[in-house]
Amino acid sequence: MIRKDINTLLRFYDCTTRKSIDYTKEGMISVFRAIGQKHVEEGEELFKFKYTPLLESCEYLKLLKQYENAPFFVELYNYFSSVYFFLLESAFKWYFENTKVYNAFDNVKQLDIYDTKYVNDFSCPIVSYLETDSLNNINFYQNIQSLYRYSEQNDIKLVGNLIYIDDNEILFKKQKTALGKIALNSIVNIVYLRFRPFLMQPQIKTKNNKIKGPSIALFCSILNQSGVIKKGFDESPEIYIKRVSTIYKLESNPAKARQYFNEMMDIKTNDKYLKIIISHILPTLPKEAVSKINNFIESKKLNG
Repeated sequence: MIRKDINTLLRFYDCTTRKSIDYTKEGMISVFRAIGQKHVEEGEELFKFKYTPLLESCEYLKLLKQYENAPFFVELYNYFSSVYFFLLESAFKWYFENTKVYNAFDNVKQLDIYDTKYVNDFSCPIVSYLETDSLNNINFYQNIQSLYRYSEQNDIKLVGNLIYIDDNEILFKKQKTALGKIALNSIVNIVYLRFRPFLMQPQIKTKNNKIKGPSIALFCSILNQSGVIKKGFDESPEIYIKRVSTIYKLESNPAKARQYFNEMMDIKTNDKYLKIIISHILPTLPKEAVSKINNFIESKKLNG
């Protein structure tokens, strides 16, 4: 992937319907990379994640019933839901750029930066929005009700006037009202807590159809050399690669991968394709196979 992909349009869709997301409902979300105005079916799925709405369903329905004759409350909640999803999007875009564009993502290091809330040019944007003196503020259910009651008491019917003092176009640089600040801070804190489990997952949780031919070819050669899955005497490279891909449910292009395949390929310490195998493929395999493969790799590594 090349640097211009940073500006590639990322689209977020409901996994089931392949349509726009209902911010109020829990579900799986697919993140697609698409160019221009292509339909989602033509885009490339990058990864999936479980979406949890800002409020749990029971809390949301309780509030809807409580404020059923208050359309401004629904408008207010929808606004905060859009802010919530904007923050999630920014976190996932950051993850995508670092894992797929720069190919430089150290889970351990990034998790440490995330946990210590250290802000630099490479840290997750959510960290930069945190206010360290209000990290325990996560009761959005209470905060939105306080804000709505204030709007009724002061006859405020515009969301912007209720939350912000100025018209700065950059969301988190706007001056906020006291209650608006509390509500927004609680959303940032909630996103921070909910994004962490995703950040803890191995990078392989992204779809493995990103693995290219050279890595697939080297992986198959390792399987053959280690005896985990031997290539048949009369089996063509393409058929062998297809068989391996089927067994381990790898999305590959055997016709392309066979161009790089050799039954006795060298295993070099700094080989970028070997690193992809270790980080992207091995975490998806059965433990017994991983143990044999790792032992073989360590015994055959060459400098270079």
